[in-house]
Amino acid sequence: MSNWVLFESPITIIVVTLALLIVLAALLVQTGRRGFLVAVAAVVVAGIGLLGAERWVITESEQVRAMLHQVARDLEANQPQLVLDHCWPQATSLRQYLQSIMPQVTIHHASIKRNLRVEIQQAGSEMTAEARANGVVQFSHQNGLIANQMYARFFVIRLRKQDGRWYLVEYDDYDPLQSMRKESPAK
Repeated sequence: MSNWVLFESPITIIVVTLALLIVLAALLVQTGRRGFLVAVAAVVVAGIGLLGAERWVITESEQVRAMLHQVARDLEANQPQLVLDHCWPQATSLRQYLQSIMPQVTIHHASIKRNLRVEIQQAGSEMTAEARANGVVQFSHQNGLIANQMYARFFVIRLRKQDGRWYLVEYDDYDPLQSMRKESPAK
């Protein structure tokens, strides 16, 4: 899988293609040479091809984002084993926490907000990631004392890739407004 910035978003491809088209169109108008018309056509074909490739190539960051959104769906399904399947086998404290808390609550809604940012790190053959985003979970406690409680936090999630799959390793959570303040959580 690729980590190229080019394939993270179609915006990069569109901006570069449009910039090249503007330069080539200006040169075509100034010189009148037909060769620039051929170059314009080539840039349009290349831009369309790159946009198609962008849809096909799934980067490491996109894999992490997809996995985190799946974790949110699995939380909503109230299936502890589905959530635990996303945890790195050696993440014992995270696994124990989830095993203790999930039977006590019913999750009605879980979502990751649009400010999700993923940073991939690779050291030799080991690949890790850090994801940062606001998230919201709406839950009720099984004992009935808490109903439809909203839990909104800014999450810093650390992940590890093993055998071609991303796993949750640990996370920290903070006041969600902290991400907008100057004292954003340290990396």
